[in-house]
Amino acid sequence: MDTPSALKLAQGEGLDLVVINFKSRPPLAKIIDWGKHQYLQNKNKKQRKSIRFEIKEIQIKVNIEAHDLLTKVKKAQKFIDKFGKIRVSLMLRGRENIYPEKAYEIIDKFKNLISGQYDQPVKRMGNRFQTIIKKSDETKDIQISRQKN
Repeated sequence: MDTPSALKLAQGEGLDLVVINFKSRPPLAKIIDWGKHQYLQNKNKKQRKSIRFEIKEIQIKVNIEAHDLLTKVKKAQKFIDKFGKIRVSLMLRGRENIYPEKAYEIIDKFKNLISGQYDQPVKRMGNRFQTIIKKSDETKDIQISRQKN
């Protein structure tokens, strides 16, 4: 269809003629309501901005018992399955600050029990140790193979 007749058709319907791909021969054009198109684009843009990745936090202590640690591991595993990542924080209080290596050991033990991997290394911020743990690639492969079967 030639350009003048396409413009007449668009004006007759009260819409706009928009060129989609001008490099093709003949150029590809579409008759749309430009205001509605812009509104939908802005709406989608805002919706994409509003989607935030949620990172759940699990707090553990240095003197945590084995069963309590397993309970935290189960909860953390649910969060990892749902969100993909978790933040693990361990706070040292009082004399516990003398033994920072215990904090590293406990966080590493926690990571191994979840069978995850570090997304960020363990950082010390004052008396708090934090890291982000994500699903390990091995567990992703296992889940993909289960879905195929």
